Amino acid sequence: MKIFLFLSLFLTATATNNEDKNTPVITRNFVTKTYLKHTSQNDVVNIIVPLNKKYFRVNEDEITYLDDIDDAFNVCFFTEADNVKGDRKYQDLYIYKNGETTKILENGRDATAFSNEGKAYLGACDGIYVYDYRNSTTYKYGSLTDNIIQIEANHQTGVLYFVTYDHQVFSVADEGTKKNKININDAQEIAFDFNNNLYYYDG
Repeated sequence: MKIFLFLSLFLTATATNNEDKNTPVITRNFVTKTYLKHTSQNDVVNIIVPLNKKYFRVNEDEITYLDDIDDAFNVCFFTEADNVKGDRKYQDLYIYKNGETTKILENGRDATAFSNEGKAYLGACDGIYVYDYRNSTTYKYGSLTDNIIQIEANHQTGVLYFVTYDHQVFSVADEGTKKNKININDAQEIAFDFNNNLYYYDG
């Protein structure tokens, strides 16, 4: 099934159902091919656009922050996967940048970023990787080899956290060489707010 990835303004329309007129509805009819950025034979299962985190433009060795929200929308990460008998089979992790889509990590699952760094951290089936905005390169971070399905940055502590394929949660220590288990059972997804609170839902 072909999946379309759109990076544009949020388009809404009023539902025609008289009983629920305030429910916003988005259909293919409301979005033209003008906004089409990527097509795939696989499902696009994660689109990571951390709007509460700063984006970067790199000029030689200098990193400057993008103040224009339109520029911020021009960078995002996304993951593709196949659905095999109800089980998600991850494919690759991509970046959409400067109007182009590029695969940056095979079997990548998720991405996150701290607001004060010119790089993003990527979760994959064999550990953590780094995407460097300076030279558009990807490299292994630390020595962990966990099968990661989600990775998150805690901005208050500067610590990375990840969720494994078997739904365990860990924090990352010592530049990606050690991990500490968090006492959460069957976590499906996690998130942090800016007051150092961790949220999750289980199975």
